Amino acid sequence: MFKPIQPASIEWQGDTPFSPQFGDIYFSREGSLAETQHIFLQGNNLPNRWKNRPRFTILETGFGTASNFLSTAQTWQETSQKGQWLYYISIEKHPIQNLEPLHAHLPESLKPLAKKLRQALPPAIPGFHWHVFEEERITLLLIQADIATALPELEAKIDAWFLDGFAPAKNPEMWGDALYQGMKNLSAEGATFATYTAASSVRAGVESAGFQWKKQSGFAHKKHMLCGQRPGTYHAEKKHKRALIIGGGLAGCFAANALARQGVHVTLIERHKKLAQEASGNNAAVMKPYLAKMWAEQTLLYNQAFYYARNQAIKNNLFHLTGALQLEKESRHQALGLPKNMAEMVGISEASSIAGVAVKQPGVYLPDGGWIEPQLYCEAAISSPNITTVFETEALTLSRSGDVWKVNNKYEAPIVVIANAMDALSFRQLSHLPLIAMRGQITFFPKTQPLKTIVSYGGYALSHGDVLTLGATYGKNDMEPEVRDIDNEKNISLYNEAFVDPILAKPIGARVAWRVVTPSKRPLVGRVEEGLYVSLGLGSRGTMLGPYLAEQIAAEICGTPQPLQKSVKMVLSKY
Repeated sequence: MFKPIQPASIEWQGDTPFSPQFGDIYFSREGSLAETQHIFLQGNNLPNRWKNRPRFTILETGFGTASNFLSTAQTWQETSQKGQWLYYISIEKHPIQNLEPLHAHLPESLKPLAKKLRQALPPAIPGFHWHVFEEERITLLLIQADIATALPELEAKIDAWFLDGFAPAKNPEMWGDALYQGMKNLSAEGATFATYTAASSVRAGVESAGFQWKKQSGFAHKKHMLCGQRPGTYHAEKKHKRALIIGGGLAGCFAANALARQGVHVTLIERHKKLAQEASGNNAAVMKPYLAKMWAEQTLLYNQAFYYARNQAIKNNLFHLTGALQLEKESRHQALGLPKNMAEMVGISEASSIAGVAVKQPGVYLPDGGWIEPQLYCEAAISSPNITTVFETEALTLSRSGDVWKVNNKYEAPIVVIANAMDALSFRQLSHLPLIAMRGQITFFPKTQPLKTIVSYGGYALSHGDVLTLGATYGKNDMEPEVRDIDNEKNISLYNEAFVDPILAKPIGARVAWRVVTPSKRPLVGRVEEGLYVSLGLGSRGTMLGPYLAEQIAAEICGTPQPLQKSVKMVLSKY
């Protein structure tokens, strides 16, 4: 079970960071990068072992100061070839919240990547946090949890283990049975490991995981270290070369993006003239963390998805950082143990100051919140040369012939991803899916008040440009396409209940669209049958869920490490 995260505390012993909790230093006084090169890269025979492999996966126990990641990334950039991809998985129970002082010693060549990394890292919350460094061809999966929680939840085949962390005598929890059972279950054929320690308990542990070991000269003053290999030979996996995506909203565009990054040639079929014309078609969409009473699967999913989608938008200069204010009389999220830089309870006076407009209730301030323009977000997602778009084409038929799926008896590929909302039910193979259409209407007003942040209160208020948007209504199986005055009045009424000064102006417009949900309100994502996948039922959080769940679909199709925990996948698979 995932639990609240306690960040690391750091003390300095000269130029060396020290953990008072574990009574040990984070890296050798002789230099963190040199230590990584000697122990983990040379100990795992890297970069020789990733030569000519389309992808390579490393798992590190203890992210710490990120020196192992940064040194490995630099070596990867210097030695890998175009088309290769590195997956770097790291488990950290006590993340360091401010890495900038710890990166001051880095060589100039590493500082740009270190800065990118710091900007991408999540706050001190549990879960699987996924980030793609496209220029470097590296995906980082940072798991903020203890080893015993993290490894059983992970789906990946590990080619090399970096067994780091503090000394076994000072951090026995890290070096317990959960580690060695994880090595046994997750290691690929011919996997290797390396570690700075030569403790007898570690030798016995890696043996129990099926690894042969040997002692080598340690780094600096350390006499010995261990490295070793599991029997077996690497075999290249068959790669899919083509895929069809049906639907040009957020779910479809990011499925295309994730597959194209894997080298798959994607054809995206959209019935409109442009992308993001249905539920993804609002001019502005809210993105903010998700608050709940406990770290259940849904809480993990929504927050992991938020930080991934936010980072993707930031990389494309598409995220408008305004912060978000969630009005509520009493906080429901105390048990989550959230850090203040993610969520902080504020009184009415402070909430009004944050909003720039007087409000009637206290609330929770979420400084990482903001908004995006979905159409621009979608356009950025399909910019890869591996993606071909087909507009003004409705996917009417779906059939399978041998190993190939055919759409309209014209477009064909071994893989199809359906991401066209309620229209998915028109296909015989998907007609059984429990999808529900939820009508939503948003209302536009001229901006007359200096609203500085997104405010949610049962509805939401979002200011962009000269327009104030209020939303949104919910109407189950309500298929009326025309704008209704009564729904505008509902949006106005919710706003007036939350703010001191009511809206007196007339609406200048409104928009109707349909979100698609399942009876459980949880997304329906993944494999339906051989070669057929869906990304459906994302509801009102598709802006965040679409990009993250697209990574999961691509991982399942291509056999790469998966960004979702097993327990979260189990929730998604239930109707």
